[in-house]
Amino acid sequence: MQRIMFSLALFLLCISAIHAQMPSIVMCGTVTDLSGNPIANHAVYIMADTSQNLNNPNYFNTQYTDANGNYCDTVPNFPNNNYYFVGIYDCNQNYSQQSVDFVNTFGANFQICNNTQIQTSIMCGVVTDLSGNPLAGHTVYITGNTSINPGNNYSHTQVTDAWGNYCDTAIYNPQNQYAYIVTVIDCNQNSHTANIDFLAGITNANFQICATSPGNFSICGTLSSSLNVPLDSSTWVYLIDYDPTTQILSVVDSTIAIADTSFRATYCFNNAAPGSYRVKAALSPFNVNYPNLMPTYHTSSLLWSNATVVQVGPSNFTADIQFIVGNNPGGPGFVGGSVLNGANKTNSTTVAGAAVKLTQVGGQGVAWTLTNANGQYSFPNIAYGTYKVWVDVLNLYASPITVTISAANPSVQNQDVTLTNNPAQNNTFIDQTQGVQVYPNPAQSITNLTFIATQSEEVSIKVLSLTGSELWVSTTAITEGQNTLSIPVSTLSPGMYWVEILNEGGEKIVQPIQVQR
Repeated sequence: MQRIMFSLALFLLCISAIHAQMPSIVMCGTVTDLSGNPIANHAVYIMADTSQNLNNPNYFNTQYTDANGNYCDTVPNFPNNNYYFVGIYDCNQNYSQQSVDFVNTFGANFQICNNTQIQTSIMCGVVTDLSGNPLAGHTVYITGNTSINPGNNYSHTQVTDAWGNYCDTAIYNPQNQYAYIVTVIDCNQNSHTANIDFLAGITNANFQICATSPGNFSICGTLSSSLNVPLDSSTWVYLIDYDPTTQILSVVDSTIAIADTSFRATYCFNNAAPGSYRVKAALSPFNVNYPNLMPTYHTSSLLWSNATVVQVGPSNFTADIQFIVGNNPGGPGFVGGSVLNGANKTNSTTVAGAAVKLTQVGGQGVAWTLTNANGQYSFPNIAYGTYKVWVDVLNLYASPITVTISAANPSVQNQDVTLTNNPAQNNTFIDQTQGVQVYPNPAQSITNLTFIATQSEEVSIKVLSLTGSELWVSTTAITEGQNTLSIPVSTLSPGMYWVEILNEGGEKIVQPIQVQR
């Protein structure tokens, strides 16, 4: 814990200067024990929720409550809604977190146990569907029964594992009668409750409910990494929806993964409407492996544009994610620059909170970071060698930058990356001066893609529907220099489609085509 707090302190010192000149707003709250008494000198963690607001930098700060249990923090205030997480640990080292958006909430109050001598007991149960099959990833709410004891404001949320099981560590003091209510919500949004009373010997609550809303489906999966390190409750999974009409991706849901005993974790989204999605997993700054496991898309991709499309309906979908591991042995080198948004803009602007990822030329992960409030990124302590710098921001593309650092040139700065809305910009295996020419477009029987390749290799070619379904797949070899690929479209119905070319290094170009009759 001391090492974690020291790292957080260093991080705070690094970003404090960045936020000094920014508009700000104050968020406050109170921390009390279960009897309502203030808890003094208790750590409260405030961090930006960049999944909700990409304009918010990777803000992180720690405040300590005063003698009255109060804390306050001055945070950056942007023109759009600000989204923050406020988190705290209780006496049993259980972590709880609340959201602050400055529209509906302006702070976060906590009531937690503050006595490490308080006894605890385990309450467990299983949630199944009406056929007896386990419901994975289902939310279970555990609250204090205030009708029996008005002072028991206990509130925990657990999520069932892959076998439908859940457990919670609840406070039990033999001097008082602590009773609890366990609640689950079924597919029709009806609540089902059960009572827990340790004094009466009732320590479990099982539920059998309908599984999903009519017409909706589940997206579940397993998270893992080659490091074989614990993936605990600080592992978040994000569900990203694709709107085929606007062709816009947006985060529509998030959940906390549930750890198992084999260095893996599971997650579920149980009410996904039919459509196309992408799924992303990322660690929060509380996880000690945060610097080593890069934010990764299903199946194992650094970029949303290379992610495997998740298509739900007419059935459920399993979307496993293998975290891409960053392996930085350390060294005297430095790589830095800015991320610019040049999409549909006369003048480029910097992008704060953008994920920047450093890899070896062959694609092996090295390190990752988020741009600061000025859109700047940096990778210090890098070994000499040749690297690629990738930027991942939803709905935008950028060609990776190749940089080489050596004893003669140990510091490479001003390596700016410009984001655009052109899918062809997300690769280095074609010459960007010409791009990709598509003709005829609209097409009736055949359309051609012409481009200049920077290397000879084998590529995969796919024709996709707007929802990501594969309609035609082929493999062919391209040569360094001019190439023309012919795509048959005679069997396709009139409408819009995507043509995707994926190379051996995982880079791809995607071009829209139209079929007419």
